[in-house]
Amino acid sequence: MKKSFSVLLLLIISLFTMLNGVSSAKPVASNTTSLNITSSSSYKSISLSYQLVNSKKIPDKFIIYRGTLQVYEGTKTSFSDVGLRSGTGYIYTVEALSKGKVLAIATHTASTLAIIVNPIEITSTVQPDDSIVLTWSKLNSGLAPDQYKVFVNGSLNTTLPPSTSSTQNTTILYLQPGDHLIKIEGWYKDEIVSQRSKLVSIPKPVAAPYEININWDTQDFDSREMQIYFSYNDSL
Repeated sequence: MKKSFSVLLLLIISLFTMLNGVSSAKPVASNTTSLNITSSSSYKSISLSYQLVNSKKIPDKFIIYRGTLQVYEGTKTSFSDVGLRSGTGYIYTVEALSKGKVLAIATHTASTLAIIVNPIEITSTVQPDDSIVLTWSKLNSGLAPDQYKVFVNGSLNTTLPPSTSSTQNTTILYLQPGDHLIKIEGWYKDEIVSQRSKLVSIPKPVAAPYEININWDTQDFDSREMQIYFSYNDSL
């Protein structure tokens, strides 16, 4: 009888141990409040979306920092940060608050798209009045400029808005004979997106061939008169 009771007691203990092990193996659901942040980027801006997770309270505002600079405070769950530099990484910190108390804080790293500077194909034509007509084609790829800057020998000559046609042109006036370095830059907001330099020559004027004849009348030397004749000679 005692032996049977001992066996039964061992079976009960073993069963209890097994049940306790199964119970402790069950995963415990996390109730930690957190912020889920996603982002999308363009050349000059980053858009953030953020959502509070596992919170029993509803946030009454969000505060966003770019680095240490506060860039947003409000109730929206999305924010666009504009006017940024292209090809640059930024660190954002998002805080969710309720009645002045922080419910959750999260950081997120995002980068703007990098701008590739494309070459410009320039055609130059020297005019009879020593001006230069510049023509270049607008690019079909990359970021389209919102203005063009034309430099002559390192100095800004003119600034142009983009034309509605497939080509752009301008005329450079009052150039002296000799070589001139022309540079065209395509700008989008505050960054160069296309450029090209070209050396253009203005020919020196050709002097007309003239002959000078001096006739000194030695017989009438006292008159002290001298006659000078100019004549044009095509053969020179």
